[in-house]
Amino acid sequence: MNRKTSPIQILPREVLAGIGAIPWFCLALLGLFSGFYYFSEMKFSQMETKETEVVRFTKQRMGSHFEPAVADLLVLSENPSILNYLAHPGGSERTTLELDFLRWCRRKPEYFDIRLLDDKGMEIA
Repeated sequence: MNRKTSPIQILPREVLAGIGAIPWFCLALLGLFSGFYYFSEMKFSQMETKETEVVRFTKQRMGSHFEPAVADLLVLSENPSILNYLAHPGGSERTTLELDFLRWCRRKPEYFDIRLLDDKGMEIA
């Protein structure tokens, strides 16, 4: 009765041989679907990054064209002759305003004509 119990040795080869074909098939299918999902998400992410860059560059290009015009509009909006005409619309104020617009067009050759419009789009000066 003095027997020694020997430890049970399980070899990985025996464990793997005991697994049937269906679990192996499911594991391979899971691997394929995981790879497909990963690569499709990577492709979508790269496409999204490229589109974001295109939008950012377009914004910079379009914004750079409008910056000088916006700065000029801010200067024109602070012109005292415009404020004077809006406060007291009369013939002499309108003439002064039109002369200021004419001077502005001569100084800035990129502007062909400057007009002051009302809310309905009708020309005031």
